[in-house]
Amino acid sequence: MLSGKYYIDEIYDALIGRPLYWISDRVFLRFGDRALIDGSLHSIAALGQRSAAVLARLQTGQLQFYAFLVLAGIVVSLAWAWRYG
Repeated sequence: MLSGKYYIDEIYDALIGRPLYWISDRVFLRFGDRALIDGSLHSIAALGQRSAAVLARLQTGQLQFYAFLVLAGIVVSLAWAWRYG
């Protein structure tokens, strides 16, 4: 009996250690980390890539087009400020 130290380590492992390991592996690692956290980060990254692909079409390299967009933004901002400001 004393050589087994009252089997406290084995009882602790069976009643507390293994269930906690199972919960941390199945619930927290597989569902929480991989599904929720990694899944949301991957979807945010995919959204960024898609929006970058769409916005890349606006980059034509033509300075006149960029100046037109700035002028259009100023006109819209002034119209909005005059109407609501």
